[in-house]
Amino acid sequence: MSAWNLPEQTEGGKYRIPLRSDFAVLISQLSVELVHLLDAPVEGMDFLAALSGGYELKEPPADPVLQQLLPDMSDDPIDAIELRSFTEDTLRLLKSQRLQRIVGVLENTPEELIINEDEAWDWLSAFNDMRLYLGMRLSQYQGSVELVEPQWSKLEEKAEVLFSEESVDLPQEQLQESLICLAYIVVSWWQDSLLQEVINKQ
Repeated sequence: MSAWNLPEQTEGGKYRIPLRSDFAVLISQLSVELVHLLDAPVEGMDFLAALSGGYELKEPPADPVLQQLLPDMSDDPIDAIELRSFTEDTLRLLKSQRLQRIVGVLENTPEELIINEDEAWDWLSAFNDMRLYLGMRLSQYQGSVELVEPQWSKLEEKAEVLFSEESVDLPQEQLQESLICLAYIVVSWWQDSLLQEVINKQ
């Protein structure tokens, strides 16, 4: 497979990622899917509801992907529901806004991405949400409703098919799985490399 484009530190506390346009489009499209899944409410609605005493108790989401993205904040079931009722809408909104900013940047960055030092943790958090989302999608292909750590060799094997002549004959479901494998690899390498650069700078 062609070389991965990984973050590297530049002068002035910034991080540079040379972008492959096809990778950027793929990550952007999957980020939009995740934004739709999060279905963020209007900003401040849960806070206003809490102040007025009009908030409703929230059960954990039925979607296993959202269960990973919006986990319980307490081991106690009653406390978990109470905390979720105060915080879930704000968390959905925060995650959605981070992803939307990334989508906007990727769609308007033709050759390289510059991440400012004060934005690095927002990018790392968004990358983490993407990995959870993509990891759950891959787990579901294996028939699991729980997050299963993917085998890196299997990911690369399925992603490699996209760069071969075989890709034109792939069934739609297999093609989609291979694209998700590729996205998982790209996001993982971006996140891990950016995190290492951030740590090195401290």
